[in-house]
Amino acid sequence: MWQPSSPTGSDRLLPMRGLVRSTIGVAALVMLWGAFVAGLDAGMVYNSFPTMNGYWFPPEAAQHLPVWKAFFEEPATVQWTHRVLAILFLAKVFYLLWRGFKLSPPLFLRRCLIGVGVVASAQVLLGITTLLSQVNITLATLHQGGALIMLLALIVLLHNIPKRENNG
Repeated sequence: MWQPSSPTGSDRLLPMRGLVRSTIGVAALVMLWGAFVAGLDAGMVYNSFPTMNGYWFPPEAAQHLPVWKAFFEEPATVQWTHRVLAILFLAKVFYLLWRGFKLSPPLFLRRCLIGVGVVASAQVLLGITTLLSQVNITLATLHQGGALIMLLALIVLLHNIPKRENNG
């Protein structure tokens, strides 16, 4: 059920719009690094979690010159960056849920929030499973599709948060 119209008293929900927009931005950043991971076959470098074969940060990064380019070019560092961004994204989604529920949204928005939380959690778990499976192609494809579903869930949530009423 789509409810883009603004019911009376819904201005209390307006702060959620900015929070959802910034969450979409973080999701896009995670997806961008996911594309780097796929393009560099970086998922094949370290297939352990939460560490990378015992390392919290890949030693390959320090060997790449200049070091800042390692975050875009060196497979292990690209994989590490995607991992960190994904965890930060999940934390941002949980913060969105906490803030959203504090605003006492209507039932449909509560369901949208829950949907975003479920999809985000499933997406991170699917990413970890993909990594541990040494990038099983079926899991990897589901993980890429899950990113699109995540983006769609966030867009549906944003679309259903009422906009400021124009009284003039």
